[in-house]
Amino acid sequence: MSIAHNQLRVARELWSRLQPLDRGVPARLQGLLADRRFGSRDRRLYRELLFTALRHARVLAKIAPGDETTWATLLARACAATRETEAFQAAFAATTTAESEVALPDFGPLDLVPDWFAAEVETSPAHPAASEIAAALLTRAPLWVRMQTDAPEDAFAEWAARGWVATPHPALPDAYKLPSETNLSACDTYQAGHYEIQDIGSQLILASLDLPARSPGPRWLDACAGAGGKALQLA
Repeated sequence: MSIAHNQLRVARELWSRLQPLDRGVPARLQGLLADRRFGSRDRRLYRELLFTALRHARVLAKIAPGDETTWATLLARACAATRETEAFQAAFAATTTAESEVALPDFGPLDLVPDWFAAEVETSPAHPAASEIAAALLTRAPLWVRMQTDAPEDAFAEWAARGWVATPHPALPDAYKLPSETNLSACDTYQAGHYEIQDIGSQLILASLDLPARSPGPRWLDACAGAGGKALQLA
């Protein structure tokens, strides 16, 4: 059995064990990926495949249970192209195999989200904005950081040494976008607090308030800056 076919076998086994798709999915997913048989690269692979399957669950449900080829092809074409998924995509992403043509289900972004979604976003489910919003929600979010140092050169040098390309935001001088697969926890500059992972939306909200960076007077708490900050406010 090839590496890719073994990856497919494991992915389908994990997907089966993840069912049903209810509120218990996050806990089950965490437990499945904590399996000691998996190394860090395996975990990244199966995390990507399982999250892709979750985003496409409504379409995968229409594929016959025994149709392993169509299931694999859809997943390979939809998942992110990373070092971990390279072998899987090379083996299954083509819609034509040596044996036959793979007929993928026809679907759009609104076919992948819950039925109530379009009605919540727009009056008409066919409204272009609803489709665009659904497509954005189904796309892997970029990784944004906010610099918290007056000397960011050390962070830039560490990123460059690891081969990571940082893209500055056109309007926010302290905001930089990094590749989604970037593992910042391994960086010395991250551990030293030179920057914080923060969604660009939260950074833009803070910037729109036009608060003075350094001055006497009121002190402000950015409750969205840390992990879980917004969830804490909702709680």
